[in-house]
Amino acid sequence: MKRKILIACASFYPVISPRSHRATELAKAFAKERHDVTVLTIKDKQGYDEFAEKHNLKIKDFGREKFSFDSFRKRNNKGLHRKIIRKTLSYLFLWPLIKITPLLYQALMKEHGYNMLISIAVPYTTHWGVALAMKSNNSIAKVWIADCGDPFTGNKEKKIGFPFYFKWIEKWFCKKPDFITVPIKESINAYPAVCQHKIRVIPQGFDFSDLPEKQTNNTNSFPVFAYAGKFNETRDPRPFLNYLIEQDKEFVFIVYTNSNKFMEGYIDKLGTKLIIKNYIPREQLLYELSAVDFVINFENIGGVQVPSKLIDYALINKPILSLKPNDINEQKIKAFLEGDYSQTREVGDISQYDIKNIIKQFLELEKEKNKFNHTSGLYKAS
Repeated sequence: MKRKILIACASFYPVISPRSHRATELAKAFAKERHDVTVLTIKDKQGYDEFAEKHNLKIKDFGREKFSFDSFRKRNNKGLHRKIIRKTLSYLFLWPLIKITPLLYQALMKEHGYNMLISIAVPYTTHWGVALAMKSNNSIAKVWIADCGDPFTGNKEKKIGFPFYFKWIEKWFCKKPDFITVPIKESINAYPAVCQHKIRVIPQGFDFSDLPEKQTNNTNSFPVFAYAGKFNETRDPRPFLNYLIEQDKEFVFIVYTNSNKFMEGYIDKLGTKLIIKNYIPREQLLYELSAVDFVINFENIGGVQVPSKLIDYALINKPILSLKPNDINEQKIKAFLEGDYSQTREVGDISQYDIKNIIKQFLELEKEKNKFNHTSGLYKAS
């Protein structure tokens, strides 16, 4: 049965990020199954109109000329005083991301008649805008699903937590959706107890029919390996890089990242053994990664998050050298460098990440909501 679906997200194609991929893959898959799909996002890049026409969906802008990630970064990259002010406002008020809440609220007040609304975080200010709109306009959608990649106040990846009042906001928001979806069951306890009964696990999904052609493996006499993704204080590559400096053997380590501050000085120390590249489109990335010998995963702290890159690594069937934060397992690294992949990180049955199965799980939530409404009425947003 054809459904009318609205996806609200702060980032969408062609933005390169896990949450952008989540929204983009869902929109494409729902539209491919001939559902009526509308995406409400921030159109601060080029290519949206062409993408919408190609995939038979609608993309609306709720942030043009009022909020743009790109323009904010350009305005705030210079000057120490700007950096201090920006960090202070971000910590106290989630500025500028808090601007998304009223903008999305205003945009949603013009929408109505959808079977399903899926809002996607991060940032969580996206969910807050939906919560305000759904409270004022209950004709927007029959079912609201709040999809979360990383936990909010329960995110163990953040070295500096949130002010206490954000826990109040989180509890307020968590009472509102019909369902909250998370990618792994281990993250459920990172959310307020008041909403854990409505959390459902739906993994990240990808279109298996649209994988790029694979290259042949590295034909060099030395190992070539790669990492793709961001770094932060808890996902720090420097202990691993320091270990590599000490190795008296040939290798090439390719890093795709925009977290360049964590790589400072290592080009000088490793020379041609280290290649740093900026982010590239996922299809191109998978093609390039298909030629390396193995890939690197820096594990998250706390066990409530699993990088979506692991799915990509599994799709191209690459051995995964998985390293815990600040724990250099020299024996494991040495084995990989010598071509012994017996300690590879297992991802499991990858069919669970097939986007066809993922959208079925979202559609089942609508049926679950209807079942509760027609029986006990237990499932009603607060």
